[in-house]
Amino acid sequence: MSLFANLRARAVQLFDNSDTGGIYSREQTKDELFRAKYKLPEPETPMQTVPVQLVAIESGGPMTGPTFEGDLTLSESFLLFECHKNARACCFALPLVVVRRVERLPSRNYLFALQIELYPGHAIIVNFNGLISGCEEFCAMFKQNLRTNLPLAKQARKFSTTFYSEYMVDFLEWKRTTPNDEASKPQPPEGGLGRTFGFPGDAKKLRDRAKVRLWAEYFQSHGRNITLICQPGFYKLIRVGLPNRLRGEIWEECSGAVYHRLRSPNFYESMLLEYTGQASLAIEEIEKDLNRSLPEYQGYQSPEGIDKLRRVLTAYSWKNPEVGYCQAMNIVAAALLIYQTEEQAFWTLNILCNNMLPGYYSRTMYGTLLDQKVLEKLMERTMPMLYVHMQKREVPLSVVSLPWFLSLFINAMPLVYAFRIMDIFFLEGSRVLFQVALAIFKVNGEVILAAEDNTKIVEVLRNYFDTLDQPCGFPARPGKPPVTKFQELMVIAFREFSVITDKMIRGYRAKNESQILTEIETFAKRTQLRNLPKTSHLTVDQTSLIYDKFYASVQEQRPGLGGHTQNLSFSQFLTFLSGICLSMQPKYISRKELERNDFIRRLFKNWDHKSRDELSLADVVAGVDGLYSGNLMDAMNCFFELFAKENNVIDENGILAMSEAMLLFMRPFSQQDGLLDRKSQLELNKVTIEDPDRMAAAQDEIRQQQSVRYLSAVSGFIQRAAAQAKLDGETVNVTHHMDLIDFNEESDTEEKPETRPAGLSLPSFRMVVLADETLEDFFSETLRALMDLAGGASYRSPVLALRSVVDGLISDGYRMAGEVRRRIDELDKSMDGLDLDTNVTSSDRSLLED
Repeated sequence: MSLFANLRARAVQLFDNSDTGGIYSREQTKDELFRAKYKLPEPETPMQTVPVQLVAIESGGPMTGPTFEGDLTLSESFLLFECHKNARACCFALPLVVVRRVERLPSRNYLFALQIELYPGHAIIVNFNGLISGCEEFCAMFKQNLRTNLPLAKQARKFSTTFYSEYMVDFLEWKRTTPNDEASKPQPPEGGLGRTFGFPGDAKKLRDRAKVRLWAEYFQSHGRNITLICQPGFYKLIRVGLPNRLRGEIWEECSGAVYHRLRSPNFYESMLLEYTGQASLAIEEIEKDLNRSLPEYQGYQSPEGIDKLRRVLTAYSWKNPEVGYCQAMNIVAAALLIYQTEEQAFWTLNILCNNMLPGYYSRTMYGTLLDQKVLEKLMERTMPMLYVHMQKREVPLSVVSLPWFLSLFINAMPLVYAFRIMDIFFLEGSRVLFQVALAIFKVNGEVILAAEDNTKIVEVLRNYFDTLDQPCGFPARPGKPPVTKFQELMVIAFREFSVITDKMIRGYRAKNESQILTEIETFAKRTQLRNLPKTSHLTVDQTSLIYDKFYASVQEQRPGLGGHTQNLSFSQFLTFLSGICLSMQPKYISRKELERNDFIRRLFKNWDHKSRDELSLADVVAGVDGLYSGNLMDAMNCFFELFAKENNVIDENGILAMSEAMLLFMRPFSQQDGLLDRKSQLELNKVTIEDPDRMAAAQDEIRQQQSVRYLSAVSGFIQRAAAQAKLDGETVNVTHHMDLIDFNEESDTEEKPETRPAGLSLPSFRMVVLADETLEDFFSETLRALMDLAGGASYRSPVLALRSVVDGLISDGYRMAGEVRRRIDELDKSMDGLDLDTNVTSSDRSLLED
């Protein structure tokens, strides 16, 4: 049965083209899954994996210890391990720069073994279980990668001094060995705002010192910061809540941001220096929200905290211009800065926005909206009665839960409890948000069922968050404090809703992603089209098509994903023109030729009213509206403006450039296998009706005549326009009439010479165009017809055109026959109604005589 199921799955995967352009609808690659699993930066890839038996050795401890069977994987810069039976039993991701020494050990039970010493003094023993060829290949790659990463080893030692865990271990060692030597006493590294302004919550109630001692014990036996080996005790320590001084470091390590900071140690400072003094729309939005970022915290009531927050948000907006700055990002960054340095907060915010919660902090916030849909599906599955009640009351779940997800519960509940949720969030990922949200609805389910509208539900939940520190009513264990509502919430979230997995959430996201993106794009499109200036010649459907072509050219991804770019560059403008104009398609002109074309550059500059070297949607719609004019005079005026100089005339170079532009538009009709215009199609239809056997020969002949006609029209335009421009530029005598009453009794007229600007004026240009029937048709019909604003080709083939003529003749014949039949029937009915007399009267006979 499993064989057929696998075959069916492979077949569906092969033939299913359901990729909607989102981030969850496509299947992740092997390398992406690998990086997501170990939270590694790009471009790390799994180079080699071998089965091993691993022993972790404490610094200065015995060579024996618990063994773990699992897979040892080597990437370009990391050595990674995961236990087979339970990943949380033992796993690590060690940067190769922390490897101090590798030694081969004798082994009787295995092929061979390696002892890998790490720079803090810890070591791991690796016993290889696989084939000897694979193990030898792994060791050769390991040796080569160690050599490649060797120059960064000194940088790693300096990097380790930025962690508080390193200071803790060094301080304990100093206290144990030389407590009286103040000169050698280690100094704590730079920390977050909490070091200066205090941390939220009561340290005694949170048992902060006890937690620090437990972590110090764990660091001494399992490594620390970038050499940390995760075992069951690590996860338990996070679940009970992180100590304030270690919270920022553990957040950075659990999210994987520490590896990005290790790889680019000076990136944050260089970003600030590079963009100092530069302005952007994101910076303006950041300034508006700075004083609204956790105003209850003392650190953000001072210039120091505000300046730190400004620098972190500004640096992120420059690093990721596609996102820039989004609402609620300031809340998350402000929370990070309480426990982290600016550089740590910058990299953690980067990982949070790009990897952990993609799309949450984009222009469209599609990630948050998608997860609200997923939350609805999960509630329907786990609490159907509550889900049905909210549907009947027409209470949108997102009204309540969207602020929770967007701010990671920071704005919903007291900070001390929100940070406890963030501890587990950075460890386990976004599923924590769903588990906690469902637990909140579960705890308050009975009260919500009794509520009748949105206001009551919001009020109930607000009151609940204000009482999280109160006892929940469960009997307390002897000698223990009573169980609080927050503890009850955490138990329900991670026990009753432990069935919520990452795979389940991704499945719901992939299933509903297309619907959410479509809703966002439809709303955005409707809003933008409504705000566009009114057009003179384009219909609503044509403007809608221009909108689609515009965003298809300006963004590589779907607009619903929230790409920051909203304007067309010149390169994107060429793509846009190829999509709406038949003459600009690759069939008639190459991309390089299009880039060098003078008319295209004039058109781009003419539409760029604000001289920004980019075009907005309003610029493009207004420009296409001018070209699409069905009025002959408007079309000529629009074309003339592109080549006219400041004195409103066209010089000789402009005339040549205009003729080249005409030839560009005429290419579909001037080539040997080109299309037929209206006049040529009428001629072909006439010949075909008279002699159908001559259609193929007549088609080639008429196409050749058409090509000559267009080329002759442009050639004639150049000659007549040049001659007329010369005449317009000559000095002529113009008679100026004086006053009607001549008080000086002198002549009432005098002749003064007037010099007109040299070049072709607009009236003369119109006269030259109207002198040629082909050019007149070009501006009145052909130019408009070449714009493909109907979602398909504007011109049909001659055969289809002839077929439409024949079909029209047949339909006209049927219509005429039907009309004749109707009249005969009416006549018969009128005859049936006559009263005939057998006697002929004298008046009847007079009719014959007449």
